[in-house]
Amino acid sequence: MIKTVLFDLGNVILPFDVTRLAASLTAYCRLSTEEIVEKLWSDRIANEFETGIMGAEAYFAHVSELCGFVGLSYEKFVPIFNEIFIEDHAVNALIRSLKKSYRLGLISNTNPIHVPYVMEKYPTLREFDRHWWSNEEGVRKPDPKIYRRALDHFAVEPKEAVFIDDLPTNIESARNIGINGLLYQGVEPLKTELSKLGVHY
Repeated sequence: MIKTVLFDLGNVILPFDVTRLAASLTAYCRLSTEEIVEKLWSDRIANEFETGIMGAEAYFAHVSELCGFVGLSYEKFVPIFNEIFIEDHAVNALIRSLKKSYRLGLISNTNPIHVPYVMEKYPTLREFDRHWWSNEEGVRKPDPKIYRRALDHFAVEPKEAVFIDDLPTNIESARNIGINGLLYQGVEPLKTELSKLGVHY
């Protein structure tokens, strides 16, 4: 029986568009939108920024040098960096419904700029019993350690938990330790898959 439902954040609860961010940053450098995206989200930088190795201001300084930003302060950068999210009201409604019967956890690969912003702007995130932010945990998906921390916190067996994410690699990692992993492909398909697991909403 499922006792705990674990959600990813980006492109599940909050769809996001990094090209919109990059397009805004073209005003401060000579790079194209595509070039900015590549420099902001390279695997090495993402790993360091999203596991807490690199702090927010250090990240800004690093990408400023990579992109050659001119006239862009950290204070100007932060709101631009945060304006990438779109609220999915259908998913939010599902979360509020699930909250009535299940313990809810949020597991997100994220950073110290986005965390305070999304927590303040999107009240649905406060419905969760516990959040595992990669930058605070020092580990990011698909490392199974972050899933095991959630299982330990809720004191449930892997088969008693379901994890929802939009990336196959993250789902595969969760399934490898026995968690019911569901690949997010829209709220209606998600409801169907949850029903198959006996989850009521």
